[in-house]
Amino acid sequence: MDIKQANLADLDELYQIETKIWHSDAATKDSLTTRIKLFPEGFLVAKINNKIAGFVNSARIGDIKVGKFSDLVPFERVFKKNGPIFYIYSLQVDKAYRGKGISHKLIDSLVEIARDLGCRKIWLVGSDENTSIGFATTPVYERWGFKIKKCLPNYLEGKPGSLMEIVL
Repeated sequence: MDIKQANLADLDELYQIETKIWHSDAATKDSLTTRIKLFPEGFLVAKINNKIAGFVNSARIGDIKVGKFSDLVPFERVFKKNGPIFYIYSLQVDKAYRGKGISHKLIDSLVEIARDLGCRKIWLVGSDENTSIGFATTPVYERWGFKIKKCLPNYLEGKPGSLMEIVL
């Protein structure tokens, strides 16, 4: 497995995975393009036999107040080139490749990049409920060392989430 920065040539495969998992809530191709162009260091793909098996995309942000997903979009509004926090927008693995440790390897790579860039924290939002990926994500993130920072009762269209962080 190779983990490397995403590029615009990956866009069709990224969008295909995004829409398979998130359906109508998926990021648009334009949004994915913006994320790759503005912060390629935080958009990583895992490739197996030259096919994208999964990806993680993030942004450097300031220490902002997060209550709902709308606080974090559009990407270009919250992105801060020298922000102290990495915020993970999505971590996704194609169903055909799940159970192989790909997500964990993507997160490990992102943690290393965040440290190299001098960031203090990594944030993400986990769910205690089954999501479109088929399981609750908060317990997985806790096993990887993330701690719940704040409960978000109406994070995404009335669905709850937990703002989680790793302090670097």
